[in-house]
Amino acid sequence: MISVDSYSPSLQKTAQEVLDTLDRMDSRMDQHYSRLRSHPRNNFRGVVHLCIPDPDSPVIKPGSGLSTRVWARCISSSGLSFICPDELDAKALLVGIEIPGRDTTWFQAEIKRERLMPDETFWEYGVAFINRVSV
Repeated sequence: MISVDSYSPSLQKTAQEVLDTLDRMDSRMDQHYSRLRSHPRNNFRGVVHLCIPDPDSPVIKPGSGLSTRVWARCISSSGLSFICPDELDAKALLVGIEIPGRDTTWFQAEIKRERLMPDETFWEYGVAFINRVSV
């Protein structure tokens, strides 16, 4: 699984274009969906950590299984959206959010939405936070 840190300049440019496309799509649909959401979304564009458990060892902890960094957007107290050039098989994962001046905050999360973007290079995922994980 490729990490943001290893993206080629071309893939990095495509990632930014995909994020821009998703922002435009959200701005058109925001009034409709904002009434249905239980928590307001906040604009966010940053890199987060993902830890995907090894299928042979379903225990999830930071640094276990497959670890990578991805571009994230639209964060709320109940979840976030991220893009990744790989299709993920796992439904359960850990999301680590770096907060300046503090340790990374980790959440156990579950993938609730996945879709291949029209450019067919990136997948967009929506995850729900299940609980905060102490490390």
